[in-house]
Formats: sequence, structure tokens, C-alpha cells
Amino acid sequence: MGNAGELSEDRHIRGILTLNIPARRDAFDELRVRLAAVASALRIPERETDKLLIAADEIFSNIAAYAYPDGGGTVEVRLAKNADGTELFMTFADRGIPFDPTEVKPPDTAAPPAERQIGGLGIHLVRHLMDGIAYRRTDDGRNLLTLTKHLPAVPKVQS
Repeated sequence: MGNAGELSEDRHIRGILTLNIPARRDAFDELRVRLAAVASALRIPERETDKLLIAADEIFSNIAAYAYPDGGGTVEVRLAKNADGTELFMTFADRGIPFDPTEVKPPDTAAPPAERQIGGLGIHLVRHLMDGIAYRRTDDGRNLLTLTKHLPAVPKVQS
């Protein structure tokens, strides 16, 4: 695939959607609607679409809540797939506080809730819903988080 977040540099990756939206929790509705429409157009099964939307909600919510403590800021969300349509890549780019969610340790889900450390459950959920997660901080100060989802083969429509 190349480096996470550099999807446009890989000739085997096809861009599908790019959105620039405010890093505000109330802006997620636009993203959700657009992602659901793309998933429908690609004939992604509902169960996999639900996983994509839950993961997108969690990542977007974290960016909206923590990346820009003084408010403002935007999130670029790019959706792409590989040439044979078996992998979908969802990349979140922001210029907020550097944060690598891949370094978050898994929570101790066996511990009683009162004894668990606060935070980390959302990233834990994303790891289980998606097939890959990669992060890097660019030289120009952007956080790039790419989530990968393996897609089931879609039967070709007979003409």
C-alpha cells in the first residue's frame, strides 16, 4: 500500500471521496451520510458499512474533542480503495495536537469497570472493527490516520 496516508501516490489506489469538514462533533452527520452513500454505491454489505461508520464516528469524535483545544480546525477525510476493490482505506488528516492512536495500549477489559483506566476503549473498538490502522505525523505538521477494511468480493452484475 505504501505509507499510511499517502494513498494518492500509489497507482493501485483509487480515490473515491475527499471531504474537508469542521472538527466539530455536529459535523459528523455530513460525513456519515456521505460514507453511507459511498458504501451503498460500492455494494458494501450492511454489516461492513456499520463497522466503517462506527470506526469513522470514533476517530472523528476524538479529533473533534482533542485535536484542537482552542477550537476551530478541520478534518480531511479521504476514502479510497485498491484496484481490485478488496480493500477500502479511510484516512483522517488534521493539523491538531500530535497523537498516535496506534500507541494506545489495549484496555484491561477483564478488570472491573471501576478499576479500569479512563480512555482507550474507542481505539480498542476501532482496532476490532477494522483490519488495519496506521498513523504518521507528516513533516508539514499533519496527523494522518489510515484505517483499512478488507471487503468481501462483490459479484459482478450480469448484463
